[in-house]
Amino acid sequence: MTLLLRRAIALAVLVLALAPQVRAAPKLTVEAESRPVDLFTRPLPDGGRAAVSIDLALSPGAAATLGSESPLRLRRSGRRLIVTSGGVSRRLRSRAVHHVEAAAEGSDALISIDGVPIDSALRRGRSFTLQVQRGRVVVDSFIASPLDDAQTLLLHRLAALHAVTPAGRAPLGVGADGTLRFHAGWTRGFWPGALWQAADLIPGDDIFEDWALTATLRNFGAEREDTHDLGFMYARSSVAAHERLCRPAPPTVEAGARTCARLRRSALRAADSLAALGRTNAAAGTIPTRSATLCRDCESLDEADTIVDSMMNLSLLLWAARETPAERAGYRDMALTHANGVARHLVRADGSTAQSVHNRRSDGAILGVHTHQGASDTSTWARGQSWAIYGFAQTALLTRSPELLDVAERTAGFVAARNPNGLVPPYDYGAAPGAPTDASAGVIGAAGLLLLEDACRRLGRCEGGGRRWGVLGERMLDSSLAGVRTEPPLGLLGGQVFSLGGSQSWDDSGEFIFGLDYALEAVNRADDR
Repeated sequence: MTLLLRRAIALAVLVLALAPQVRAAPKLTVEAESRPVDLFTRPLPDGGRAAVSIDLALSPGAAATLGSESPLRLRRSGRRLIVTSGGVSRRLRSRAVHHVEAAAEGSDALISIDGVPIDSALRRGRSFTLQVQRGRVVVDSFIASPLDDAQTLLLHRLAALHAVTPAGRAPLGVGADGTLRFHAGWTRGFWPGALWQAADLIPGDDIFEDWALTATLRNFGAEREDTHDLGFMYARSSVAAHERLCRPAPPTVEAGARTCARLRRSALRAADSLAALGRTNAAAGTIPTRSATLCRDCESLDEADTIVDSMMNLSLLLWAARETPAERAGYRDMALTHANGVARHLVRADGSTAQSVHNRRSDGAILGVHTHQGASDTSTWARGQSWAIYGFAQTALLTRSPELLDVAERTAGFVAARNPNGLVPPYDYGAAPGAPTDASAGVIGAAGLLLLEDACRRLGRCEGGGRRWGVLGERMLDSSLAGVRTEPPLGLLGGQVFSLGGSQSWDDSGEFIFGLDYALEAVNRADDR
């Protein structure tokens, strides 16, 4: 997306708010208003070759049609939604809100309702039309975008996930078995994180910001967990919300001020817990994965495991250092000590990374280096390499450290040498030919490379101001988004690898929430270049 597109989005939202009957079709339309309608019609972009998603709530006995030519008929009868097209009916389970998706390709429109494909005679048109015959129908969360715009298709995907995510839960992703799973562990912060990134993508619109704040507040409660992933869990949620809503000063409205205080308290509590975890491994100087239970492949509680993913958690400590000047040195020193330890033990001379280092807590002695998710202990797990690029670039920028910026460039240089065209990387850079690729490593790597370019520019270092990292990041982003679905389920970002092999296979390939979160961040960063 370009700056021009951002302005067009804001203008489109404003025009639609003032004059819903407008005939010109904007490139992207997003409307959040929840209201009952008799007739709802909106122009579609790209001559009707568009992706559309909308939430509908039908009262008992309500009936409506979608489309004007060979319309799709919807009728709520008891506990069923009856969908009729071309004289053929299908009965779906009635829900409080039904999520409808349409993709107009060629002369036809592909339709799904609540994720169920619907055989339809609906024809492609230049506008989206909903006509209510009887009862009450409430429309909400209307999104229309060009069908070939992978970046805005991701917004449809978030809307679909929002429609099926219960209050207080966070989606993990859809695996190879097609099942959507939820998770309350280390991935829980990526759901509000993705929503905050979507809100940044659409200035002037409240739909994703409202969803993001709600998801953030519902994410409270795990700030005392014994895990190094507290940065993933709360920097992407509580800190993200605080930075967007409460700076440079808290809102004057009392309720807004209370919310800001809650967000700050949540983030600081998580930072305190992360710092306490780091102190359990003070002899080694790195923040371990956990302290109260055995770490993976560890033989006793005196053995600690530090993994390269941990670089992504340091921003939480550095945010806390800024927020609490009296404790600044402790947070900052721990972050720097940890980053230097990871660089020393897990970043190889050629810029590749290992995933895990084990040490004794009692004296800091190194016990071994290995992998949890890579192809071998001596190979380079691709998502871990992406975490390293991003984590070192971010920490270098926040601490203004030229040494850590050098490490970030070294890790980026390894990727540039192995993948100069920015293709979707294999799940492991040392894997055999034909190994699965990992779109999550691609979008995280893209976000990291674009962040590295920004760090180079802001710190006044790096050859050419780091422009080559931004160019490579954009290529990797484009490659990774090439597989985004253009038919229902719209915007699904598949081809991600959670963990290949092991005791279960559902997560060998699928769509995972961390990929969506960092894909949207990479889109925002590319837009800001």
